[in-house]
Amino acid sequence: MKASSQDGRALLFYNQSLSGGFVAQYADTREIYLSHTCYINGVKCYADEAHFGGIVIQVVEHTKPTTLGANQDPSEILFDAKGHAISHATIIDRIIAFGNSYNDAVKEIIHDSRVLDSDGKVFIKCASRILKNFGMTRSGPFHVDCNERLRGCWDVVGTNLKEINNSVLKSSFPRDRYLLEIGEHERELLIAEIWLITKKLLPFTMGKTSFGLVGASKILFSVLPEIVLPVDNVQWFQVFKTVDLGDVLRSMVYDIQKWESLTRKQFNNLDSSNRLTTLPSVYNVMAMAARPNLSGTEFK
Repeated sequence: MKASSQDGRALLFYNQSLSGGFVAQYADTREIYLSHTCYINGVKCYADEAHFGGIVIQVVEHTKPTTLGANQDPSEILFDAKGHAISHATIIDRIIAFGNSYNDAVKEIIHDSRVLDSDGKVFIKCASRILKNFGMTRSGPFHVDCNERLRGCWDVVGTNLKEINNSVLKSSFPRDRYLLEIGEHERELLIAEIWLITKKLLPFTMGKTSFGLVGASKILFSVLPEIVLPVDNVQWFQVFKTVDLGDVLRSMVYDIQKWESLTRKQFNNLDSSNRLTTLPSVYNVMAMAARPNLSGTEFK
């Protein structure tokens, strides 16, 4: 079996060192491949380091998307089944209908996370605010001693988050549009860093019935709301069809760029109440609307 990128280039995967780690390269040039997603015989797969060393590749996608047209990319949630851009008026209506609880919480974390302190106080405040808003403190790993667990998260990823926060602050780009405004190469490096941070968080966000991806994405959204999208279980597997947060962010960027180019409007300016002002905060409203209607689904 030969793994390849989406454009058909052969890939190589191996451990970074004897202690593990994951590295992906293009087989022809040995250039670093900044993703875990690959394709084998046209089937979408996910490659990562195995638990006891080596590389494991698992199938991600088995079927066509169920909520979009058959010829439509599953990431294009800003477009209808016929490929037409969803109108800005419809998006505005969905923002309003989403409710004040989410909108108010996001307004707070966007404001509070502008500058991250070295002690992790802002991180814990913002993360606990979002976890509570999404109902993730009612059960699971953050049900008991939430702040203590978040302190452990900060000790592991705080330095990485501070570096990203400083880069955003020092850039000449508006924070709300940072992910779209930076260059493609810089964006790929950032996305790769976000995925590494995500994996560091998983031991803290995993539960008895959860792989931890939902909690990790929401924690990162709480302090990097200009970059990261909060993703629930249904979105992971039925909307974005991946377990790689980097793939989700790439899909979001592509989707918003395409929508803005057709509508000539800035996606982050659609909330008239000025609460959802970052690209991911608005995109999350549409990503939630793109989920299939599943009753009784529990999100972790």
